[in-house]
Amino acid sequence: NLKDKYCNHPYNTISINGIGDVFVCICQAWLPISVGKIWDFKNLNDIVNTEKSLAIQKSIEDGSYRYCDNTACSIIQENNLIDSKPKSLVNWINFSLDESCNLSCPSCRKEFRFVKESSPEYANKIYQVNHIIKLIEQHQSNLKFTVSGDGDPFASLIYRHFLSSLDLTDNKNIEIELVTNGILIKDFWDKIEKIHNNLVRTKISFDAGSDIIYESVRRGGNWNKFLDSVKYLVAWKKQSKSNMTLTANFVVQRANYKDMKNYVELCTELDFDEINFQKLQDWGTFEKFDDENIFSKTNKSYTDFLKTISDP
Repeated sequence: NLKDKYCNHPYNTISINGIGDVFVCICQAWLPISVGKIWDFKNLNDIVNTEKSLAIQKSIEDGSYRYCDNTACSIIQENNLIDSKPKSLVNWINFSLDESCNLSCPSCRKEFRFVKESSPEYANKIYQVNHIIKLIEQHQSNLKFTVSGDGDPFASLIYRHFLSSLDLTDNKNIEIELVTNGILIKDFWDKIEKIHNNLVRTKISFDAGSDIIYESVRRGGNWNKFLDSVKYLVAWKKQSKSNMTLTANFVVQRANYKDMKNYVELCTELDFDEINFQKLQDWGTFEKFDDENIFSKTNKSYTDFLKTISDP
């Protein structure tokens, strides 16, 4: 019974997956009901006003939350709900369009995944993306989205097409966050110039502070090319006087925890705005996750890990 406690997502958040299904939640696993296909909508706000969307909103208003998976949803579990009913207005998009990446990091995936231009899947995804571009460009109210949590925005041909085709030159209402492994930034940065002014944050995955560790945990990566791209972006930000926040990410695991200090020193030297550490998550990519999960008290390196993070 969550009467008078509201989740804002079914009113203003949409998630779009790789086959065009749209969900009115930040995570389709938390609310696993598609409210339609993205190409069937003429504007973004129509999505939160479909018959299914209104039924989901009704379940929030009566406190039942009967369409939500309350065992998976961290918003319900952690009681991060609000006290007033939100307006039905889309202001956030979560993309899960393409898993293509130029790396196959052990912490993320077992094998290399990439959608080629010659595949039927590519044509379907491009059709989908072209429609999404129209919806975003005509959206007049505030909107934020991240590209992306599933594939790399510069390696994926799908996301690359999306970012390079999107023209937000005269649209200040839209804010974009990029999440990337950083390797191809220098090669493609100029091709997304029509969204440069809309970029509020770029998150770059380091997972290391030295070449040997980097090429171990970032499988398929090249340390020198990576650093060259990162330095290029730092220089671009200063030269263009951009307000974009530069964020460094580091997924802590047994293979790289001893490189945490090197990473902090490197990112400080590079003049990053934010330096993040993240816990390793179990995506089913390790044969024995507990052996890699340095946060576990049963891990044989746990005591040494505590010494490492005690370094100021």
